[in-house]
Amino acid sequence: MQFPLFVVLLFCALFTRASCLPADAGWQIRKSDNQVKVYVREVDNTFEILAITQVESSPEAFLSLLRDTDKSPDWIHKASKVTLLEQPAPDQDLVHTVFDAPWPVQDRDMVTLSHIVRVPQSNEVKIRISDAGNQHPPAPDRVRMKNVSGLWRLLPQNTHTLICYQGSGDAAGSVPDWLSRSLLVSGTYNSFINLAKELEQRDSQNE
Repeated sequence: MQFPLFVVLLFCALFTRASCLPADAGWQIRKSDNQVKVYVREVDNTFEILAITQVESSPEAFLSLLRDTDKSPDWIHKASKVTLLEQPAPDQDLVHTVFDAPWPVQDRDMVTLSHIVRVPQSNEVKIRISDAGNQHPPAPDRVRMKNVSGLWRLLPQNTHTLICYQGSGDAAGSVPDWLSRSLLVSGTYNSFINLAKELEQRDSQNE
């Protein structure tokens, strides 16, 4: 059972496919407009999501936003609280995220470790997300998500940045698959819409 873990100005469909969407990888479009594309697939009984967008901002601007946990509920869909627990290294963040779930689903939370990796040859930035649920005690009024994993890819394109996120996670508890998958798609889509607005707002404030 999956749960939402955690713009595009369509540059070129072929370019997007080459950069973030490998051919013959089994991805199917689930939600698409002129800002965001959301794909899904199932691999080894794991439901995965891939979201793609392009913003008029830099990878560093996105990194700054991603690591600003106080502001995370402003753009991460249904996130009520995001707390930086620890920075094990300068390029690592241990983060606790609480999600408000729709009735009658019980609220969820997750603990993740993100690791920033820079690729000097291409100037690409990757943020690898792994489950760290054993690093923070669970709360009795929430269900702890399991097997959370993800990968952010930030690919600079002249004045734009192509942002791709691929991820999955187990909602745990008794959420039906059809509901958790629907929430995953809608939550990721809304988060990407909010992400673009937040970056645009930050850039305008810095001008």
